[in-house]
Amino acid sequence: MLKLQRLATGFTLIELLVALSIAAVSTLAALTLHSELWRNAWQQQAQGESEQGFYALGHWLYRELRQQGSGHLWHFDSNLRCLLFSDKGVRLRNGALQWKPEQGDCSSSGWLNLHDPALFSISRFSVEQPTPSMRKLCLELTHSGDSPTLWCYSWRSNA
Repeated sequence: MLKLQRLATGFTLIELLVALSIAAVSTLAALTLHSELWRNAWQQQAQGESEQGFYALGHWLYRELRQQGSGHLWHFDSNLRCLLFSDKGVRLRNGALQWKPEQGDCSSSGWLNLHDPALFSISRFSVEQPTPSMRKLCLELTHSGDSPTLWCYSWRSNA
């Protein structure tokens, strides 16, 4: 009697399904990890860029105030959080610093946002005079979920 020998020529269907399932789970886990790492890196880069924009905005405003001289050419209304100087103005409204390129008052229309409030919001804007010869500009940056960052710059006035 001849015995039929069974030759193994490949994987069984069960073995193939198990191998494909393991490969699919491994690939999905790797893609999820990769996506999460890129998302975190992108968020950190976006936050860094927005902070650079915030500091650039503060330096621009500080420079504008310093160019106005002794402070007699500008007036800050702390109730409206609005600064008017020469023929321009800067105010804080809805978390954004706004700029008025031509003459107007704090309640007039035609104000332009100086930054995108979706990237960062400014929760505080003040110009103070701690001593008769000192001026101080303060801005407070707020990112969602983060503690506020206060940026202040002081200078001597000629008044």
